[in-house]
Amino acid sequence: MLITRIELENIKSYRHIVVDFRRGTTSISGPNGAGKTTLVEAIGFALFDHISYNQAQFVREGEKYGRVVIHLIGSDDRPYEVERRCGAGAKWVVYDTEADARVEQRTDVLDKLHELFGIDRERPLDLLFRDALGVPQGNFTSIFLEPPGKRKQTFDALLQIEDYKIAADYLLDAAKVYQEQIQTQKSEIQRLEIETRDLKEWRTGLKNARQDDQQKKEQNVLGTQRLAVCKGRSEILKQQREHLSRCQTRLHQSSTIHNTSQELLRSSQKQLDDAHASQQAVEDSQADYERYLHAAGSLKRLRQDERQRNELRQQQSNLHTTLATHQANIRNLQDRLNEVTKARQHLLELLPFVEQQYELEKQSEAWHARSHNTRGW
Repeated sequence: MLITRIELENIKSYRHIVVDFRRGTTSISGPNGAGKTTLVEAIGFALFDHISYNQAQFVREGEKYGRVVIHLIGSDDRPYEVERRCGAGAKWVVYDTEADARVEQRTDVLDKLHELFGIDRERPLDLLFRDALGVPQGNFTSIFLEPPGKRKQTFDALLQIEDYKIAADYLLDAAKVYQEQIQTQKSEIQRLEIETRDLKEWRTGLKNARQDDQQKKEQNVLGTQRLAVCKGRSEILKQQREHLSRCQTRLHQSSTIHNTSQELLRSSQKQLDDAHASQQAVEDSQADYERYLHAAGSLKRLRQDERQRNELRQQQSNLHTTLATHQANIRNLQDRLNEVTKARQHLLELLPFVEQQYELEKQSEAWHARSHNTRGW
């Protein structure tokens, strides 16, 4: 624990004072009655619940309350503030500045102070302060005048002799454990020495294996380089194969177009030859001029039919793509047509009966008309 600041308000001769402390030893000097003892008493009152007289006498004369605030660093190296107020509105608070948490109940405050000081909870704080920390002037050596039993009881508690005894017992147990561990380690060392008798041969084998591994790594590098070259060549060949495939596709398309054009050319040549023959016939026979005009008209219609035929061929090539679908539809429609045919046949069979029914209805109407006229008469 390290006290870093003390604040007093309305405590004995102090109206308000702030005293800062640094690490190391601090000396407080001054004439008698300056208030040196008051600072020590304030520490005992706020941190150790110790005061040698009534709290009302601790408050400055004429004031209703007194207040002591001590800033400190606890055993966990965190800052804390301990505030204790006497007189009106008395309270005792420990404030954890980092966690922003307060402890206000007296029992909890005492437990927290024991924890911050690193002192067992069974050891009263006021007795610790009275016997060791805040001994009044002239009484520092009074303990040595006490009987030996009293001195032993006091100093054993202050010096924590019992803790040393417990620690010594723990150290004996620890020494036994370490001896057992040492024996275990020795046995392990002997076992490892036996297992590593062939270590030199293992190292030689490891060296040879590393050389072999290095050679294989070099071969692997060469193989990787060759593989990269082969992959590059494979990529080029793949591109060439794709280009050849595209060229073959275009060649096939061009061959198809060429064959179609040759057929059209032969058809046109044949039509041209026919036209020349017709023209020669017309020239050879003037008498057949009318027949020639008729033939010319027929040729014109034929040419129109040729254009229509070309258009129909084009439509035929377009309809081939839908033929499969239509065939499926035709089969479905054929089945339905068969059903309609059967229904029509059945209807034809029923038609004479319909005519008979019609005649019977006419006869019935006529009979009803005659009956009505008879009743009228």
